[in-house]
Amino acid sequence: MARSKLPLLSGISGKIGPYVAFMRDGKQFIREHTIPRDPKTPAQLAQRAKISLVNKGLSPLNKVIKQNYPNNSGAYRSLVGKTIRECVVGAYPDLTIDYSRILLSEGEVLLPDHVTAAFRTDSGQITLNWDRELPPRSSRCLPDDLVNAVFLYTPKLGVLWSHLIAKRSEGTATVELHKGWDPSNTHCWIYFTTRDLAQHSNSLYVKL
Repeated sequence: MARSKLPLLSGISGKIGPYVAFMRDGKQFIREHTIPRDPKTPAQLAQRAKISLVNKGLSPLNKVIKQNYPNNSGAYRSLVGKTIRECVVGAYPDLTIDYSRILLSEGEVLLPDHVTAAFRTDSGQITLNWDRELPPRSSRCLPDDLVNAVFLYTPKLGVLWSHLIAKRSEGTATVELHKGWDPSNTHCWIYFTTRDLAQHSNSLYVKL
């Protein structure tokens, strides 16, 4: 790398023919432009495949994640990173996302002990049921907590977000899936929100 003494190059940054000019500590430098090596080792290819898979798989959930982490502007990027590290299974090139490990929300509101989901083929509806029994004297679990459900259909990366669809005290809620959605390719999460919408529970993955 050489320092330029040419007035013509003073304050210049960027690529100039086969050279790159840049400023450092108020001084002008130029160096020969080199193309970065891209050896494409198996480890690099596997990591790139994970990044691509997760970015594509989580992008439909961007809005849900951002709303459920309102005090963290980097929540979506953080969840992408965590999913790449912890939720991708299989050996390259046969990689898949284990959606059951993903938290779409986090918080202090308590989840019920038991949550089940049943699909009705005649109506295309999912019925969610949960335990209505409350722990004694707990401020983190109230009858008027509101229920949210998120459905992700992976073949088309479609999302159905059923927001505030029932109260905890009701113990059940029914959601109609979009036409053509096969429950075997649909992922479901449920989480609870306080009546004032200020706090959430952790999300819970529910097997359909």
